[in-house]
Amino acid sequence: MTDEELSFVTVSVQFSGMENGAYVRSSYTGKPEADPAYGQYLPQKIKEQNGQSAWCDLYYRFSYHIADKKAITVEARDRSIRGMMEGITEFWNETSLETLLVMTEEDVAKALDKIAAENSNDKITISISEDQISFDCMNELGMKEEGYKTGFVDTDALRIREKASDSASVSGLLPKKQKVFILSEEKGFYHVFVPGDAGLDGWVRKEYVDVQ
Repeated sequence: MTDEELSFVTVSVQFSGMENGAYVRSSYTGKPEADPAYGQYLPQKIKEQNGQSAWCDLYYRFSYHIADKKAITVEARDRSIRGMMEGITEFWNETSLETLLVMTEEDVAKALDKIAAENSNDKITISISEDQISFDCMNELGMKEEGYKTGFVDTDALRIREKASDSASVSGLLPKKQKVFILSEEKGFYHVFVPGDAGLDGWVRKEYVDVQ
């Protein structure tokens, strides 16, 4: 099966079937159509060492609402839904286990809500909330918040970069006194996690962080 055929089966057929089912139930009950929803468990992220392990699991469930089905094509619907699913998978694959271990369920919900907003438009609205997420971690390796140094930004508008390099792309600006967790150090940079900011992590110049 080609990628295009697989996408058709997993997105087009599945979601069209759910919409038809919601329409039939609405016709019988006289109640408004329920918004279709999709849930998925993502592969566990795990690190094992000397018989001990650290791991994180994520289950998510999102729903979508189409106000006027005549105003959107199946292709446009599928593009938004596929973008949501791929965006969540990318977030999970690219976020390190070390970063996930210091994130809360609220942090993860904010990150996924941002992905939902990026894939919504005036014709389809994708929704996900903290109560639609199950995020669990277990840590036997000491890889946790208590095991990291805490720092505070000591300058105005500190650039946080994607890599430990002054030429790397800037992913955000951190205000003075912003709390960060220091995950590692490399080439004069700290790899930091910013709590409560949709799971933002990246690299900052170490001389601009006051380590506690």
